[in-house]
Amino acid sequence: MQINKSIGDAQTGLKFFENAAKVDEKMLKYREIVLKHQLPRRIELMDDLEVAEDKKQVNYLSFDANFEGLIASHVYHYQGNCDDVYELWKKDVKHFKKQ
Repeated sequence: MQINKSIGDAQTGLKFFENAAKVDEKMLKYREIVLKHQLPRRIELMDDLEVAEDKKQVNYLSFDANFEGLIASHVYHYQGNCDDVYELWKKDVKHFKKQ
């Protein structure tokens, strides 16, 4: 494809692309198998370190790998000031899948 593009051979490049992008019964079967075995998207969390009150120890803070842990992680990192995050959420809420 790149060679055809580089030399300006649009007809051969288009023919190659159309052949490679065909969706036949075999590919539909593969898609069905992949979707059947697809795992849910992982929840990525940011754990943190916290200095203890005595200033002599560092504590490791971890959050549960679920939606509650995700929210707790964000609240911790923003230390209660989530107004700007809420405004961003309102702007992008249309992209979230409701369950």
